[in-house]
Amino acid sequence: MAVYFNNKISVEGPQEHAWSQAAGHPPQVAVPFGNNAVGVYTEEGQPLDPSKEATVRNIRVSPASKVAWHPDLPLLVIGWKDGGISFWNAVEHRLNEDSKTHRSKVVQLLWSDDGNCLLTADEGGKLGVWKIDVGMQPLNLVSYTSDNPISCMVFGRPSADTEGEEGSYVFYYAVKDGDRVQIFMGDDCGHKSSLYGIEGDLLALYAFPRKQQLEPSPPLATSSSTQGTMPASGRSISRASSPAPPGMDRPRSRFASRRSST
Repeated sequence: MAVYFNNKISVEGPQEHAWSQAAGHPPQVAVPFGNNAVGVYTEEGQPLDPSKEATVRNIRVSPASKVAWHPDLPLLVIGWKDGGISFWNAVEHRLNEDSKTHRSKVVQLLWSDDGNCLLTADEGGKLGVWKIDVGMQPLNLVSYTSDNPISCMVFGRPSADTEGEEGSYVFYYAVKDGDRVQIFMGDDCGHKSSLYGIEGDLLALYAFPRKQQLEPSPPLATSSSTQGTMPASGRSISRASSPAPPGMDRPRSRFASRRSST
């Protein structure tokens, strides 16, 4: 028989939440408040620290905009509206903070499936690539800048290992520029390529590493949204000073787009 708990949060303003997934650790849920704090609760709905409801506070007095747990470890990443990034270790209750990578509201947080790579993006168009070491310490590997906000991100197929070294993490992201959306590909080694552009709003971006095929999602059965077929041969432009590594040639992805009807 399922048992449900209902616990009212006294602090106003929670808009989203994130559940931890770490095996061997009790489930916890992180809830951003409307002020400069994030509360962490047990699965029974009780504050992790009974003496205070807010578990993590931003000393710069900025509200949180995004929260995301590591897929395998009790590590919570928090994006703040002032551009700060916080990493909270739920075992040691240790907090690591970064206020240099982003300068505007953090709008995207995305972990790779194995948790070894993290993407962060702000509304100013900057994307940060992070690595987490064995001690759950964050390291900013590289950053990419765009002139417009990043709307979607997704990890693709990692490049193949070479000479015993770990393969790089490949990802795709979309940048909104007026009525057009430009799709880019990058990795954690500083390589960036412009793939193609589409007209309209991008709803979501999906990657299918095994298929390596570019195809639109099925048409939406609505009068205000239409979708068309995109050719699979998007033009790729690699940075001249840094040739694309193995695994980044002929990248293909699947996307869902929304276009205004005419």
